[in-house]
Amino acid sequence: MMVEETIYKHYQCKVVTKKTLIPVDECRRGEGGDSVMLQCGLDQVIERRYTTGDCSGVPQYVVTPTNTCIVQWWGSLSRVCRES
Repeated sequence: MMVEETIYKHYQCKVVTKKTLIPVDECRRGEGGDSVMLQCGLDQVIERRYTTGDCSGVPQYVVTPTNTCIVQWWGSLSRVCRES
């Protein structure tokens, strides 16, 4: 499974492009008022509903064999997290 280095951060229903992977701790905190929590672990797939302003959806947490967590949002937005 390929991991795209360029990630998109969901913040107040807007997309911001970053060139670095977001640390797992930042994903655990959540951003933009969302209630998303991220737990990294091998062979772990987690789904949790979140709401940010007028945006809502169900993100999917996918942990790759390299212990990298990928957060896929309701649209094409995604956030990639790497275990530090």
